[in-house]
Amino acid sequence: MLDEIDRAIIDELLKDSRTPFTTIAKRLNISPGTVKNRFEQMKKDEVIVACSADVNLAKFGYQCKVFLMLKISRKEDKLDIIEKISKLPNVIATQGIMGEFDIFALAVAKDIRHLDKVLKDIRATGIEQMEISLSIRDTIPLLPDKP
Repeated sequence: MLDEIDRAIIDELLKDSRTPFTTIAKRLNISPGTVKNRFEQMKKDEVIVACSADVNLAKFGYQCKVFLMLKISRKEDKLDIIEKISKLPNVIATQGIMGEFDIFALAVAKDIRHLDKVLKDIRATGIEQMEISLSIRDTIPLLPDKP
């Protein structure tokens, strides 16, 4: 069970995951060892499962970042489609979801022409319907892709 100190540590890390434990300790008026031990315990308990970085993909030449809601055809297996899509070179993340759509994906492209190719590649995996939203953020938070 998380207590007030654990929540405060998490709040500090959510502001900036690179914040040193010594800085967090000063802000919370606790010892750096307490912060480190609490952090390690939360990792062990899978309260904290990953650390992320906000990456400016434009610096790598990617001008288009799109969020995709995908519906697969009924004859397709959801896990197989997720695996196929996640192996495509410009797909950053995939996640199975429940609701009107079956899969959420995040993809990048260098420009609109390249985006058209990326979307065609995704459709070719067995996608019946696709809803596309262009991102307006300069950066995309990246987490390790875990099923």
